Amino acid sequence: MSCSPEYHLKKYTEELAKLEKEQKELEEAYEEYIALDKQLDTIEGKISVLNELITPHSHIDLETDYGSSADELSEIWIDSAFDGTVTITD
Repeated sequence: MSCSPEYHLKKYTEELAKLEKEQKELEEAYEEYIALDKQLDTIEGKISVLNELITPHSHIDLETDYGSSADELSEIWIDSAFDGTVTITD
């Protein structure tokens, strides 16, 4: 017994809709993953900088130590009278 073309059309149309829905859900999950990954990178960078600040150094070269995460800053000089207070802004 063979099925009509209309049967196959309906079957494939339903399958297509199901796959498109699954694909959209995966795309949304991937976009969320990328956003979280960026947030993790930012926090890891802040932790690295803070670890350097609390470790006894007189000079930190951000470009060497942190590469492109240093943005437009090239270096930080820590005054010997540094009291350990750091303000971090987003």
